Amino acid sequence: MSKRDFYEILGVQRDASEADIKKAYRKLVLKWHPDKHPTDRDEAEERIRALNEAYEVLGNPAKRSAYDQQRRAVEMRRLGKVLRSTINIKTDLPRECML
Repeated sequence: MSKRDFYEILGVQRDASEADIKKAYRKLVLKWHPDKHPTDRDEAEERIRALNEAYEVLGNPAKRSAYDQQRRAVEMRRLGKVLRSTINIKTDLPRECML
């Protein structure tokens, strides 16, 4: 489930505002509420779990930023581009650690 695209699950664009994400989430939760799907209750519950997971990440600006960075890194790696590390070992580590 976590390998799915959260933007796709909520049906929003990658540049959607927080308000758009919240609106899409609420609309889909009402649509897929298990009480509205008594014959397909298991599928409805699975969709609700996916919606909740997607909204938990995309509804929080810090988690969304981390998610977007991770998605970009995966896409770059898939395209064969080299990822650069942001850690400079000689300057970022205390002197005591460089024995």
